[in-house]
Amino acid sequence: MKHLGWVGCLARSMVYFLLGLLALLTAVGSSYGATTDESGVFRKILEQRYGPNILLAIAVGLLCYAIWRFVQTVQDRDRYGRGWYGMGVRAGLFGSGLAHAFFGLYALNLVFAWTHTTLVGERVMAKWMMMQPFGRAFLFVIGIAVVVTGFIQFTRAFSGAFARDLRLKRNKRWLMNICRFGLIARGTVFTIIGTFLMQAAWKSRSREAGGLHKAWETLRGQPYGNYLVATVAAGFMAFALFGLIEGFYRKRPS
Repeated sequence: MKHLGWVGCLARSMVYFLLGLLALLTAVGSSYGATTDESGVFRKILEQRYGPNILLAIAVGLLCYAIWRFVQTVQDRDRYGRGWYGMGVRAGLFGSGLAHAFFGLYALNLVFAWTHTTLVGERVMAKWMMMQPFGRAFLFVIGIAVVVTGFIQFTRAFSGAFARDLRLKRNKRWLMNICRFGLIARGTVFTIIGTFLMQAAWKSRSREAGGLHKAWETLRGQPYGNYLVATVAAGFMAFALFGLIEGFYRKRPS
């Protein structure tokens, strides 16, 4: 199971690194850049030489990451316990597993072209959800959950809780600052996306919803927007490094 975690963390880190790199290139004015989401990164990879092989490896890695998170949830390998906090953390791990399983399967579909369906965007999801009974309320709750997830990233960064399961020696403590930077950037994006979902539910307008692509564009539209995009993009690349650290410096094998 430890090896599944290593492979999964490597795949996730590759995705976050490319997300950050493409956004950073956009911020500095390069034509090679793009403010995109996971599906956009997958398509970029697919266009490259040996792209299908690389994307296949990433897809398998993301599925390994999903399995790793599911096992962590069920077996409580990190000993969070069955209290409210522990069950909340384990629910978050399970949700992470679902998300990465989804992206892994989506990447596999791009490689093998099983179907010609495209990734359902946040606006389409919000529109469908608001057509259901109590759909607006449920969408609002999802938005709150995403914002809370963002604040949890901030809390983990500033409290140093992310180092709970890491065995970092004193001469490698500088890595913790990189991890903090990555978590803050990720928390910022989660908070923005959650706010989009809450606004869509509150105003009953699905076009208010948006994901990572809209979050990038929102940052870019602010004063000194390119600097904001560049900062968060660098944070994504730092989070990619955090993923590798998480995979290789865990105290207890998973």
